[in-house]
Amino acid sequence: MLPMSEAPIALIGNIGNSDRIYASNMSYRIFTVILLYRAQYAE
Repeated sequence: MLPMSEAPIALIGNIGNSDRIYASNMSYRIFTVILLYRAQYAE
């Protein structure tokens, strides 16, 4: 995981390389974050 301050820069760089890979990575990251938050607050 990147620090929050560096994440936007890295993500913007990924857009130029491949939109498809960027989109799939973002959806996967968001899904993972949601699962982590749900797991934390469920306990």
